[in-house]
Amino acid sequence: MGWRSERLPIDSDLRYVSGNLEGINAKNFIAQTYTYSWENHCCEAVGLQQRFEQALRSVGKEPEFDLVVFLKDLSILLYDAFLYAYYLKTSNTNGASVGIRDIFNCLSVQIRGKWLTNNGECLLNEIRNKLSNLSLSIPIDEYKKAVAHLETLGITKENVYLHVRGHNLFDLVQHIGKILCHNTPIRFTSDVLMKGLDKAPTYWQLQYLEDDLRSILL
Repeated sequence: MGWRSERLPIDSDLRYVSGNLEGINAKNFIAQTYTYSWENHCCEAVGLQQRFEQALRSVGKEPEFDLVVFLKDLSILLYDAFLYAYYLKTSNTNGASVGIRDIFNCLSVQIRGKWLTNNGECLLNEIRNKLSNLSLSIPIDEYKKAVAHLETLGITKENVYLHVRGHNLFDLVQHIGKILCHNTPIRFTSDVLMKGLDKAPTYWQLQYLEDDLRSILL
């Protein structure tokens, strides 16, 4: 499935996660991304790593960075912050000192090449430090309810990165890729990141989207 040749659905933002989906369904000829936005689909870890390896091997190189490992570690790191974002979206929290934008902006980091050793260990520490400066306190009962709700949707610590704000994630991955492909003929954005989508067996978000599009278009 190539994004550029297909009709784009609307971005789910946090609507799918929060259950705010009135009228958004294939019966009304509306498809949604089931991730925060289309950019998240470009960053799906398994397919992204496969495209990255293919691009590198086409120019005689082997990957030294595992995007699957990095994105899993990033996802686990972001999980509690995402729960807080969900809490803000679904609760009466007027006047909260930390907003959803503040949380996702923690992904906006000026990356140094040396931070990418050990699959981005230092970069993850930078993001962790930015998150630690935010006050992300949720009542324990609300925390447990949020965890249970996300589980019913199939959202876990390992895949929550597909539901954070898409352009922040996309920009982060794009910056990493450009550094990793420096001094090669590979154009990471067009040759890897946006080349196409590969559906892993556990990639239900894309399957749901394909099902909606098939229902609408056929």
